[in-house]
Amino acid sequence: MSSIQLDTVHDSMLLLLSVIRPNAVSLVDAFDFPDSLLCSVLGRYDGQVYENLYKWAANSPLNKTQVSTWVQYSSNQALQTGPPG
Repeated sequence: MSSIQLDTVHDSMLLLLSVIRPNAVSLVDAFDFPDSLLCSVLGRYDGQVYENLYKWAANSPLNKTQVSTWVQYSSNQALQTGPPG
């Protein structure tokens, strides 16, 4: 595909997404997928969005490990010196 064709595809996709966006929840609900299958933190049938978001974050593997000393050091260095360049 040429770059013009790719741009056209991209623009068309964005247009179509804007057309279906108002009906997105209804479209997904029509398939009757359970929340557990969708792995959705925010789209909750029971309305318990924030409670579920908190539980999800607490159980995330990313929150089960300590950040390495090197990551903490490099993050602090970046904050003190600013971005490179």
